[in-house]
Amino acid sequence: MNDREARTAVLRPLVGIRFIAVAATVFHHSGSTWFSAQPWAPKILANSALHAQMALGFFFVLSGFILQTLYRGRLSEPGAWRRYGVSRVARIYPVYLIGVLLMAPAYAVAAWSALPQFALIQCWATLGNTWGWQNWNPPAWMLSVEFFFYLCFPLLCGLVERAPRYLLFAGVALVAVFAIVTGSVDPPTEVQRFAWMNYLPLPVLRLPEFFAGMLLAEWQALRGVRALPIPPELSLLVFVLVLGQDSFGLQAACAVILATLVILGLVNAPRAPFTRLMNTRGFMLLGAASYALYIIHEPVNFALRAIAGGRSLLMLQYPIDLALSIAILFLVETPARKWINARFATIGKKRPDGAVAAVAEAAA
Repeated sequence: MNDREARTAVLRPLVGIRFIAVAATVFHHSGSTWFSAQPWAPKILANSALHAQMALGFFFVLSGFILQTLYRGRLSEPGAWRRYGVSRVARIYPVYLIGVLLMAPAYAVAAWSALPQFALIQCWATLGNTWGWQNWNPPAWMLSVEFFFYLCFPLLCGLVERAPRYLLFAGVALVAVFAIVTGSVDPPTEVQRFAWMNYLPLPVLRLPEFFAGMLLAEWQALRGVRALPIPPELSLLVFVLVLGQDSFGLQAACAVILATLVILGLVNAPRAPFTRLMNTRGFMLLGAASYALYIIHEPVNFALRAIAGGRSLLMLQYPIDLALSIAILFLVETPARKWINARFATIGKKRPDGAVAAVAEAAA
């Protein structure tokens, strides 16, 4: 297996698992309250739906893992930084802008405070002072944080590549301890465990999760694909069990750690039933459309509630969410990404094509 095939094998199952994570987030935002109120709903599933926001750090770990897998050893090539920057903008901005504009009728206020979100910096304020910057599409706070990570990545990538293996483990362990002690992976609130955390910009506070994903990807690249003691199915089951408990202090930290084990389990168990499921064409398609799903689900929810006089139309919302996200993938996201990369990223050496590029576009 050459380098391109090896990277593809690592990235492929992560496309499908991202859809499951996004779908859980969508259900948490729109259906968890209804579901938990049903007398027939199992308590563990009801709690899992209500507590899904506890595992949002999974997306940051996954992002760091994918980018390090994709770009390790490549940012030293001529023009690589330019291609990287253009590809990141092409990856997130067109669909992100659609989400912002769709929510404008609901939240738009004509003020200077609306402008930062168009530069993806609306959530760069400290937790103790939001500066009054507007964020019309609420789920977009994660994209603002991710954008900060993208700016940091080229500088961190080289450091991670040069780190000895024992430092990779030590770094991940320190991030885990930091998350457990400070509660940094908890959903953003105005009240933090320690006063000094109120003076840190939100992206800085969440950067360790992204960095941990990078460290794990480098370790994975050095280790190669070999079975782990814990299969991905078991990690996923324990993850659901943790979220299914009544709220406790370390719930978010435990959830993110277990979600990280799911990532490693998928990568290192290519023949496991769950990994095979994630590698099917259906989940590959849904995973590719999951970014659009995350961005547009709140505008769809708002529009349907406005039409229904405030009532929730879940049975109508979810099919619309899926259909619209797949349509955006093929009609907007993919064409826009290809055009932006072709127009701005091909100066010097061209972007890599082939299997890695195809899977990376869906995963990264």
